[in-house]
Amino acid sequence: TAIIGCALDGTILSWNAAAERMFGWPTSEAIGQPVAIITPQQHHGLLQPLFEQAARGEPVGQIEDWYLRRDGTRIDTAGNVVVIRDANSEPVFFTLTLWDITYQKQLEREVRQKAQDLLETQQQFEQLAEHIPQAFWITDMQRKELIYLSLAHEQIYGKRFSSLQSVWPAWRQAVCAEDRERVLAAYREMGSRGLDERFRILQPDGAMRWVHARGFPVRDANGTVYRVVGTVEDITER
Repeated sequence: TAIIGCALDGTILSWNAAAERMFGWPTSEAIGQPVAIITPQQHHGLLQPLFEQAARGEPVGQIEDWYLRRDGTRIDTAGNVVVIRDANSEPVFFTLTLWDITYQKQLEREVRQKAQDLLETQQQFEQLAEHIPQAFWITDMQRKELIYLSLAHEQIYGKRFSSLQSVWPAWRQAVCAEDRERVLAAYREMGSRGLDERFRILQPDGAMRWVHARGFPVRDANGTVYRVVGTVEDITER
């Protein structure tokens, strides 16, 4: 942890070994310099208000900011400011304590970027899924639940989209009784065998349609199936 002692005007009075390692300034060169030697130009002057706040006896919470090493590279830090007072309770100097959180901040930035990339990928996927002639679906095999269903299912099943997403999805109820046992058994095994079934469904108005359902297992790095993605296509005319 870097511990930097500063005069009331921000002049560096003390500079420990950790500060040397963190910022690259040897103690002999850092002492007597303004603390601004570690702040980027756009941040010059930001520490002084914190010093003044501490001098007034107001609490200064944890500070997260970034500073500059001597070679100009960035370092992310967390820290705090403590005011040192004399016997008359007058502020004499400040102690700025900083610890390096560059690695954590880099991880946070990477997570945010991956989340943004994932969101953009999801949006692109949904745009694609809603513009193909087949209905598209994704099942989470760990939770045993449907996690994505494209709107094209409404046209195939003749049922409202919300009903098709219910706990006991309406598409199962729509399968003709003669085909239902075979179809549901195939869906139960799709995690290991995939899915390739043709069967009949009944729409709410009594019209019978033939559909072709396909499912493809998706495995994680350990080879475990954690998703099945698939399509449903109306093949009545065929």
